[in-house]
Amino acid sequence: MEKDVAGTSVRVFTAEHLAAVALQTGRAKDKARLLQFIEAGVLDSDRFQAILTRHGLTRRGGVSSNNFFATSHDL
Repeated sequence: MEKDVAGTSVRVFTAEHLAAVALQTGRAKDKARLLQFIEAGVLDSDRFQAILTRHGLTRRGGVSSNNFFATSHDL
């Protein structure tokens, strides 16, 4: 995604891409960050799922992203 910062066009990650990186990394603090994204409601689940599928991340650490979304809404 491109944004204008002080008259300069810059490329930035979307929340969905940052969440995918956190899921891929798999550290506890990254999983906590992913949960924060989900709880804040800033992720588009369809877009997030598409990114995970495109990069082969639909199943990391034995937890699918769909299961993660389903359980996080119950918290």
